[in-house]
Amino acid sequence: MNIYGMSSKQLVKQSKSDMVNKQQVIKISLLFQFPNLIHGTSMRILGDMRKPGKINAFLKKLNIDTSKIISLKQIHSANIVTAEKCETYNKIYADGLVTEKQNIFLTVITADCVPIFFYEQKKKICGIVHAGWKGTLSKISVEMIKKIKNKGGEEKNIYVGIGPYIGSCCYKVGKDRADLFKKSFGVNSKILINKFGKWHVDIGKANIHSLIKHGILRKNIENSMFCTSCKSDSFFSFRKNKEEFGEMMSIIGIKH
Repeated sequence: MNIYGMSSKQLVKQSKSDMVNKQQVIKISLLFQFPNLIHGTSMRILGDMRKPGKINAFLKKLNIDTSKIISLKQIHSANIVTAEKCETYNKIYADGLVTEKQNIFLTVITADCVPIFFYEQKKKICGIVHAGWKGTLSKISVEMIKKIKNKGGEEKNIYVGIGPYIGSCCYKVGKDRADLFKKSFGVNSKILINKFGKWHVDIGKANIHSLIKHGILRKNIENSMFCTSCKSDSFFSFRKNKEEFGEMMSIIGIKH
């Protein structure tokens, strides 16, 4: 993962002030090879993306017009909407968007859940999903693969980026939720971890597991590995910040 070209190791070496002053948008280095593909996740310094003024500042950094974005009423589902034109979708209840149209920019908001970017390079189809624990169990990533295939895409041509989310280090769950992940993913030590008698889940790696199982090449997937809770000074975290949490916006689209 790079932030404007920085590796994760380089980011760790950066001082907090340098990161705040210079780096305000998380990007997936794997997607840099597609020059017309615009994408990114806002960092905490850009503010709460539930506020229109903050959204405008974020879009300005990516040179995107406000009238070109599409947002949703997210409900922790596996529902994905096909976007054909720039109109208001925020009365549509879903957690994913997909399009092959240019100059339509798809968005989701997160504050611990997983933002996942998709791009089918041959057919030039892009998509984005908001994957919380419910969406992950409902296999929203697999639903996106199906949507892309329905538009003529192929799994081997799909590139996927996993944005910042709460890692297994901080995402502690009860036995009931752990049992749901066991049932869905089996006993997978990368997804479900028992630390000192407490269950922890990695919802990002759970989505990667689903993607690979359904034909996405591992080399075409990049995980940011940024934990929103560990680095709550840089990202919003619902679990860490509780009532004071904000939302980050992730966006993807093909510029003409």
